[in-house]
Amino acid sequence: MRSFLCLLAVGTLTVLVAAGLNIANQGINDLTLSNQGYVIALHLEDEGVYIEAMGEKYPCSKALLQQAKEGFITGVVWLKAYMQELWAQLQQRYIRVKPGIELTRAAVAL
Repeated sequence: MRSFLCLLAVGTLTVLVAAGLNIANQGINDLTLSNQGYVIALHLEDEGVYIEAMGEKYPCSKALLQQAKEGFITGVVWLKAYMQELWAQLQQRYIRVKPGIELTRAAVAL
């Protein structure tokens, strides 16, 4: 779980830094009347997916996109199983049920 949170924090920080760099670059472009391009960006076009870095466009291969999709799906399945496990542990520790009484979802939500 800790590695997932670290990965999420690094990913969020990377996105925020990229957004800040792009905003600063756009401001410089406006002041100097030039068009340098994005510092880092992801373009989805009809021909495919492109990553733009420092004003240069690089195409992404379909194999790389397929690997990313499979990794994302694997991560989502793992996260769902982990959350279900945490929910089961939470119910066992903190929600006391008397024998013979069934809990409904509405009762658990309270």
